[in-house]
Amino acid sequence: MSTCKQNGLYDGIIYVMNKALNDYLSPLEEMLTDVSSFASHEVMSDSEVERGNRLLLYLHCCLAGHAYPYGTLPPDQLCTVPTHVYRCITSLKGKDGLSSGVSYPYLRILLLFDAQQVCISCDRFDNYFYTKLILSSPMLFERALMLPSFKIGRLAVELRNESALTHFLLLITQLVDAAGVVTPVEIVENVVVTLMRMKLQNSSAEFAVVGTLRAVPQIDRGAVLRMASSPMR
Repeated sequence: MSTCKQNGLYDGIIYVMNKALNDYLSPLEEMLTDVSSFASHEVMSDSEVERGNRLLLYLHCCLAGHAYPYGTLPPDQLCTVPTHVYRCITSLKGKDGLSSGVSYPYLRILLLFDAQQVCISCDRFDNYFYTKLILSSPMLFERALMLPSFKIGRLAVELRNESALTHFLLLITQLVDAAGVVTPVEIVENVVVTLMRMKLQNSSAEFAVVGTLRAVPQIDRGAVLRMASSPMR
């Protein structure tokens, strides 16, 4: 294992930890620590992109209930692995609950590296979670407020990252149609306002805002339109 860590052989680490020890969190935390060193870089090397994409693939597999890099999880881990991984990446302080300088350090790393793929993975987990929630007990409905998508919205506003803000809105428009989903109107409004106050680099941001205004009628459209038409926004 030490040789694998020293040489960045994460596939080997994943195989040993998953198959031999039934440990799915340690490889995730190892890769998150690695990616944290370059997640915020505007330009990345081929090696960094490869390592980051491996992390995203592993995360996607775990949240979807799949084995890495393909196959299915054992029946006794099919429900526990997605839930434990979700709790890990959305933890307030990271590994072992240790205090850190920022909140949600793991989710922050993921959003900085590739917000689009993180939102896609969270969307898959959201759909799974809502299905279980509705089928198990309507009394658990308030727990929906703790879904990773809502945390993504709050963190995206803090980061003022156009990609994270945009893909949060795209994720929300997809979730609105899901049964029993409560839209976090205040969070969505904050994201829309934050985007409108930025100098946008991608037309997909404007598309996301328009789609959100259609999907979430509770938003004050007049205020958003006035902001959009203001040259001093």
